[in-house]
Amino acid sequence: MHPGKTIVYVVLALVVLLGLAIGLLPYSGWLDDAPAASAPSPSTPTITVEADPAPSFEPGALRQLIEKKQSDGMDATVTAYIRWLAANAKRLRQMSDYSMTLIKTERINGRVYPTTKSTVKVRNQPFSVYMSFSEPKGLKGQEAIYVEGKNEGRIVGHTGGILSLVGTLRILPTSPRAMDGNRHPITDLGMSHMMEEAIQNVPVDQERGYTTFDFKLGEMIDGKPCTCFIITRQRKEPTDHNPPFQSDKMYFDDELLLPIFYQCYEWPEKEGDPPVLAEEYKHVDVRLNNGFTDVDFDEKNPAYHY
Repeated sequence: MHPGKTIVYVVLALVVLLGLAIGLLPYSGWLDDAPAASAPSPSTPTITVEADPAPSFEPGALRQLIEKKQSDGMDATVTAYIRWLAANAKRLRQMSDYSMTLIKTERINGRVYPTTKSTVKVRNQPFSVYMSFSEPKGLKGQEAIYVEGKNEGRIVGHTGGILSLVGTLRILPTSPRAMDGNRHPITDLGMSHMMEEAIQNVPVDQERGYTTFDFKLGEMIDGKPCTCFIITRQRKEPTDHNPPFQSDKMYFDDELLLPIFYQCYEWPEKEGDPPVLAEEYKHVDVRLNNGFTDVDFDEKNPAYHY
């Protein structure tokens, strides 16, 4: 084949591939044309629970607290746990940063999405998130950065695979395309937010009168001993939107005293059927106070692939 024709065919092929990539963008969750004025701020649940004034965060402290309080009854035990949890959430917020591998499975509108695996960096001030996906195959190579107060409140990201030809894109965290395949926006990511949601919701459950609580000590997650807090709601109110789940379980690593595994279950469609898993999050290889800087949340970082 004549060299000139070969070049022409290669160029045409690239144009076709680029066109396909752009055409697929609306389904990838990475194209957004909403006005910047609607960019959200990270949401922090309103917490009215008084934190334990002298909490212990030594390894095994939560297990010891539960063992000590159980003789006072479940209500007193739950109250002591929530006060400790409020202090723990504050402790995590006061740390500079942390990193982890996040393994996530979610069910949205009756559909279970493929489990995702991503490397995550979180900085508390200003709230910043970096994510790099390794699973599933369709997301491998995708990266996302969110920094509070920068980029007009947008995620700065790029897709993996063929769609990476399009380059860096900017998308609002709560836009429909960003939320496609996600139950929560990137602004809600993090263990502190997870604990704060529990602190907000559990006192409401205590007041309902038809919620049961339980603690499981010595549970094992990936070889790590954990203390598990379980909430089970006995009935669903027609106007019950917060929380909408039949049950949830939060597992705390007995050494780190942080939630490394969380599951929540929706009400079944048919009465008498078992509850349906709605969310499952596993936090692996958690590392605290890494000393992250602005470079860790900048698309110009040479270690990233923007």
